[in-house]
Amino acid sequence: MPAASLMSMLTFVLKYEGIDLAVLHKLFEKIGPEEITALVSSEPTGQYSREIWLLYEWLMDSRIEIPDLTVGNYVDLADPNLQYTGEAISSKRHRIRNNLPGVREFCPMIRKTPLLAELVRNSNQNFLSQKPASDTHNLFCCRDRMRNQTMSPLPDKARAWL
Repeated sequence: MPAASLMSMLTFVLKYEGIDLAVLHKLFEKIGPEEITALVSSEPTGQYSREIWLLYEWLMDSRIEIPDLTVGNYVDLADPNLQYTGEAISSKRHRIRNNLPGVREFCPMIRKTPLLAELVRNSNQNFLSQKPASDTHNLFCCRDRMRNQTMSPLPDKARAWL
């Protein structure tokens, strides 16, 4: 059980439970930027304080008056062992790779479970075992579907759709 401070509880949650953006957003609305600034200032190069800092600025769309970091290793924001992640974008200010799978307005955080892992694994095996169709075949199928829907495809649109 973590010690009873905000920083220790947030660290515990980020480390073992993953990121819950809705809960963090409500928390950040209640505590405000002053407390986040104090948390980050007490441990500016710590992994979890940097994650809290980035999450606050990202969720609240507000910049905290803390100077950009110039030292420290880059770390992933979301733990890919706990949650499904997206393509990482490096934040030089926080020295964190933001690998959240969406944008501030829509970012579904999906916890990895044994059932989901098995479904993904089976889905990938089924996908890889399928015989790939040629681009020409796909182009004709696309054209035929558009004809059936009484649409007139533009050649470039049909090819780009593939």
